[in-house]
Amino acid sequence: MELSVNLVCPCNGRAYGCEKLLKAHHKTKIHKNWESQQLQKDIHIKINRLEIENDQLKRINAILVERIELLTGETKKLKVN
Repeated sequence: MELSVNLVCPCNGRAYGCEKLLKAHHKTKIHKNWESQQLQKDIHIKINRLEIENDQLKRINAILVERIELLTGETKKLKVN
């Protein structure tokens, strides 16, 4: 039985016979451009997630502020009576 390792780069789906060839490919302009595009996509995804989380936190904060105002208003009314 023979065991072989295929080193495949996700930027082009091409298999490289050894790690040295794959590392050489990683230094090419094509691969670096692909890496940059992937990083940009990842950043945009993270930004969108953070914006959604921020909106959710703003809604929760608004609800909490309303509840605090209701509670403090009720306690003031009780003290006045």
